[in-house]
Amino acid sequence: MHIKQLSNLLDSKIAELDARVTLREKNLSECDQEEEKLKLQKELTELAVLRDKLVKSKDLALEAHTLERLSNKKLNQRKAFIGLGLCVIGGLTALVLIFIAAKEFFAA
Repeated sequence: MHIKQLSNLLDSKIAELDARVTLREKNLSECDQEEEKLKLQKELTELAVLRDKLVKSKDLALEAHTLERLSNKKLNQRKAFIGLGLCVIGGLTALVLIFIAAKEFFAA
């Protein structure tokens, strides 16, 4: 799953939770029974905890994605540097071989 899809999914779940919280708060304000009020308050607390966990999950996912991207960038830079080094070594080797061949050709 791509980070944008994950972020959108978490955003939709957070929006669903917010809607549930709004509905429960409305029910709480309309409720007359103490027992029902306590039940709704407990549910609101649980929903708030769940929302906090979803927000933290989203933040962690974004941070992990950023770190992965930076890590890949460093890896690609390292590969490019190694590739350049190998090209230089290959070029120097070719020059040495041409020099040796020219020396043998003119020595004969």
